[in-house]
Amino acid sequence: MDTNTSTFTGPIAAQQLAAASKILVYMLPELMVTRYGSQQGVPNNTGDTIKFTYFDLFPVTGVSMIEGVNPGSLPLTRKNVSLVLQQYGTWTPITDWTVELHPDNIMEPILKNLAEWRAQTMELVTLNTLLGGLNVLYAGGATSRLTIATTINRPMCARVNEIFNTNSAKKITEIMPATVGVGTNPIAASFLAIVTPAMEDDVTHCVNYKPVQMYSNPKSALPNEFGSVEKIRFCTSNFLKPWNAAATTTGSQAVYRSGGKDTKTGSAGIPDVHPIIFISKEAYAVATLNSTKQGRVVLRKPGNAAPSDELGQTGSAGIKFWFGATILNDMYLIRGEALCTNPSCQPS
Repeated sequence: MDTNTSTFTGPIAAQQLAAASKILVYMLPELMVTRYGSQQGVPNNTGDTIKFTYFDLFPVTGVSMIEGVNPGSLPLTRKNVSLVLQQYGTWTPITDWTVELHPDNIMEPILKNLAEWRAQTMELVTLNTLLGGLNVLYAGGATSRLTIATTINRPMCARVNEIFNTNSAKKITEIMPATVGVGTNPIAASFLAIVTPAMEDDVTHCVNYKPVQMYSNPKSALPNEFGSVEKIRFCTSNFLKPWNAAATTTGSQAVYRSGGKDTKTGSAGIPDVHPIIFISKEAYAVATLNSTKQGRVVLRKPGNAAPSDELGQTGSAGIKFWFGATILNDMYLIRGEALCTNPSCQPS
């Protein structure tokens, strides 16, 4: 980025184009769950809706044919899922004082913040979409969120594997790269799980837990990945939040919520319930409008007179983009729900 961008001198269109390329460089490393979905681009001027089509697998019976008898046909069942793009945007004011007196290139931190805001918005929208999945697994065999009394464990992870394998779900083998470019990056075939940061301690206490340091290639760890259980790779997301005081059970190991604070005494309170998103291949899709794949950066120079700013004392830097996420197949996605253990109650 040249110094002209920091001082808002020169043609503004060229600066906006250069800024958009910077946004993509800053944004991609911040993405996590968005990178695991099927990636789609919506052509410009074709509306805000994209339709995904997939076909159910043919049922396998293992019944042999009879000589001279034509076997029965199998129906081709097609399913359509529509995704509607939504527009998101934000901006920050810039004064003539900042531009004329600030000693550094102010555009670099501004663009970095805008890029991170965009990435975090995409992550939050995607996670909120996945939380709406219909395939739910409650910890400890509970039948509802209210009756959950335990945290995640190895049997729960084994059950996830069983459900995915029964539904012919495929393991994830590639993700969108974290750098500017085309194509995807290969990863070791696996199912994935996204948990709240507080749940990491519970996962590490599961039987058969394997930290990333013990992987054959620790450098192959995914963003925010900390280990695996039953070949399910676990990552944390700061944008995945618990449902406060959502269960009715009590126990010495649960982290309780009382007046907005954890009591950590195990003697009173209503426990929070933490979501765990288990993902297989082609469970969901994310889409952007092709013209705003990098984000449309909008810059306004201080110095230009405008209504209510007759002296041109203010300018702005902002970003807007189109984005959407949708579940493609509920059977390839599981929302786990579990309590979270107070670390001080964990066995040493």
